[in-house]
Amino acid sequence: MPFIVFEGLDHSGKSTLIESLSKELKKEEVEFISTREPGGTVLGEKIREVVLNPYGEAISSETEILLISASRRDHIEKVIIPSIEMGKWVICDRFWPSTSAFQGAGRGLSPEKVKWLNQFTVPEDIKPDLWILLDMPVAEKEKRSHIKGHSSDRFEMQDRQFHQRVREYYLSLAKENAASWHVLNALLSPEELTAQVIEEFKKRKWLNS
Repeated sequence: MPFIVFEGLDHSGKSTLIESLSKELKKEEVEFISTREPGGTVLGEKIREVVLNPYGEAISSETEILLISASRRDHIEKVIIPSIEMGKWVICDRFWPSTSAFQGAGRGLSPEKVKWLNQFTVPEDIKPDLWILLDMPVAEKEKRSHIKGHSSDRFEMQDRQFHQRVREYYLSLAKENAASWHVLNALLSPEELTAQVIEEFKKRKWLNS
């Protein structure tokens, strides 16, 4: 069963798209689990609160990446692996590319150290079958953030250059691994995005045409 990961900037529409796809998969009577990172487990959600809270105790970039990696390992052991073993689809909001994008490209941590930590955290046999990147300009992210009026988390509060580095990293990763990445224009409507993803699933023979 496929393991599918959604990536992108904050406010790119990942959560909305995952919710829409979940409804479609239920119609198709597909057994799946929808989860997220950081989070997905009791421990992961506690770590998520610490990592995203802009008003909590200050933490270094090194501490941040270690916390996120700990959450990911717990998530893999308690959610992802058991779901795969039960024959369920796994739909995940963020995985290790987010660490490379936000902590590596965004925060400026050593690419070699980030890669090593990702490899240490994620077992070799846990490889998503498809990465879906919702891409949009940083200016659009800022516009959506303002319109929605959400209280900013620690990542959203970073400057435009930070998010531009994150976006460029995602695009370069998708270009280097075109066969396993599907890039979507996040400016499209939720309905159009859902239709495009469903079509991609059908092309890969995961759903009936």
